[in-house]
Amino acid sequence: MQATTNSSQKNKPIRFKYKPKFLRLFFLILVLALLSYLAINDAIHNERGLIINNIFHFSRRGATVFYSIIGLFLSVALFILIALFYTNITTKKEIFIFDSQINLPKSAFSSEMISVKYKHILSLKLRTIKKQRSILIEHRNGTTVIGEEMLENKAAFESLMQHLAFYNNI
Repeated sequence: MQATTNSSQKNKPIRFKYKPKFLRLFFLILVLALLSYLAINDAIHNERGLIINNIFHFSRRGATVFYSIIGLFLSVALFILIALFYTNITTKKEIFIFDSQINLPKSAFSSEMISVKYKHILSLKLRTIKKQRSILIEHRNGTTVIGEEMLENKAAFESLMQHLAFYNNI
C-alpha cells in the first residue's frame, strides 16, 4: 500500500529537539560548585606551602595565590555553566528539515537560527571522537556541527542523518 500525502503535509517540517541534557548540566553545576568551594576554602584557610610533582614549589603565600586563581577560574566556569543552564531552560531550540533546506541553531549553545539550502551543502561528514558522534555540515557560509548528545536520543540522531543524506542527494 502506497502512502499518500496532501500539499499541507508536504510543507510540514520534520522537527528534532536540540538542546543539552538537563541532568548532565545540573550535575556539572554541582561538581563545579563543589570544586570552586573547595579551592576558595583552601585559599582562605591555607597555612602551608605547596609542592606539585616535586617540580613546582610554592611558599605559603604562593600556594594561597595558586588556590585563589584555581578558585576564580572554577567560579567563572560555574557562572558560565549556570548561564547555559538558564538558556537551556528558557529557550526552545529545534532543527527543522524542509524539502529544500534545513533550519538549525548556529551552534550548540546559540539561540540564533540559520537556514542552509541543500544545494548549498558542500559536504556531510560523520565524525566520531571518543564514542561521541557528530554531523559536520560544510556549506557556503561555514561549517555547522550537530552533536548526537544534543538530540533526544540515538534514534533521533540516526533519523536526522538519514534525512540529511536523503535530501542532500536529491
